[in-house]
Amino acid sequence: MEWFEYFIDQNFILICTSIIVIVHSLQYLKRNRRFSIYFMILIAVTLFIALGVTMENYARHIGDCNLTLFWALVGYTFRPLDIYIFMLMAWREKKEKWFWLTLIPEILTVIIFSLAYVPGINEQIVTYKIGENGAVYFGGGPLRYISHISGFIYLALLFFAALRQMRLKHFANGLGVIFSGFFLILAVIIETFFNNSGDVFILNATIGVSILSFLLFDYIERGQYDVLTGLFNRATYYHDLPKMSQTLTGVIQLDLNGLKYFNDNYGHEAGDKALKTVASTILQVRTRRMYAYRMGGDEFIILALNCDEATIKNTVDAFIAELEKTGYHCSIGYSYRSASCITDDELIKEAETKMYEDKEVYYKNTGAERRRGIKG
Repeated sequence: MEWFEYFIDQNFILICTSIIVIVHSLQYLKRNRRFSIYFMILIAVTLFIALGVTMENYARHIGDCNLTLFWALVGYTFRPLDIYIFMLMAWREKKEKWFWLTLIPEILTVIIFSLAYVPGINEQIVTYKIGENGAVYFGGGPLRYISHISGFIYLALLFFAALRQMRLKHFANGLGVIFSGFFLILAVIIETFFNNSGDVFILNATIGVSILSFLLFDYIERGQYDVLTGLFNRATYYHDLPKMSQTLTGVIQLDLNGLKYFNDNYGHEAGDKALKTVASTILQVRTRRMYAYRMGGDEFIILALNCDEATIKNTVDAFIAELEKTGYHCSIGYSYRSASCITDDELIKEAETKMYEDKEVYYKNTGAERRRGIKG
């Protein structure tokens, strides 16, 4: 079991990190299935790469050239896959139809390095040799750096995802992605150009550190959101409002009608379903310059930045039309900063006043009791 002792000795930090991530992922599997699965796959791939390095050194030690080459190829082909999984985790929003094309660099990497087993062809594409110490060296050939090229393509997409998250106000998540990507780039550069020992443990350990970094910033990110609806929470609203003062041009206030009725007559699960429906409708109709918050209970607010009045009104109309399809109803009011002298408080107050006026009309027209919501 010499190889196992070597594996533990060289990858102890990575193993400890893996245990933490696996326990965390299992604990939050029901709450955030997508992220938990990605984390466990990422850890599994990273551990497999680390095992491959160990087995490559073991095969080198016992003089098995074919086994040495096999595990060397595993390392080269799986490294970009690790970064690809990071990219999938960072791409929080709905993926575009073209997203499957991002698999092409990894597929090409697997195909090209598999040609190392084909005599004649390997000399034209990616020539390799096994040195006196048993290490595998990839020398000539136009595509000998295909693994690095694929990795940097995924790192570029990773940074693009980070910028995208920041633009969508996922600042903590974006920072986590940037730090993780920066660490990975440094590790790749060090292993490629400054490491002459033949050992490749730096990137494996760095991936472990990057996972923990990603988890840390993900926790910070989660603290900004309302757990039930996925909208920003009240604390984030109070944090954001002063920073948005210069670009805030409109406010939309919403209040779900009948929440108490749903809770009292059908249980809190029915009330939660109503709140989730309102939140999903808000996210469906808002523009990228609008930020939605759940203020607590059945109250929601949308802050519109650099939006004209027509855009705000169209968003309100779209929300009313979409929510009507669900059978739920919200009282709604909006305001627009028509003059620079209008303060944030006045803007918010105007939207709130209009919302309560709309609520009065709703209760008057439906005949529902004010505190009990709609009648069954």
